[in-house]
Amino acid sequence: SQRLGPDQIRLRIADPRLLNPQTFMPAYYSTQGLHNVAKPLVGKTVLTEQGLEDIVAYLLEATKGP
Repeated sequence: SQRLGPDQIRLRIADPRLLNPQTFMPAYYSTQGLHNVAKPLVGKTVLTEQGLEDIVAYLLEATKGP
């Protein structure tokens, strides 16, 4: 089985719509093309840049083989 690299994992978390415009997955690190965003959250991402990198690092570590 082929594993995703850090760039592919990051893309899928940050904005999976770039790979599949019909996805139901949320864009955790994008502010573009969002609908029904509460006014205090307009222009803000769900994750910080560090939060995104932490998740990528965790997933890469968790999927390492023995």
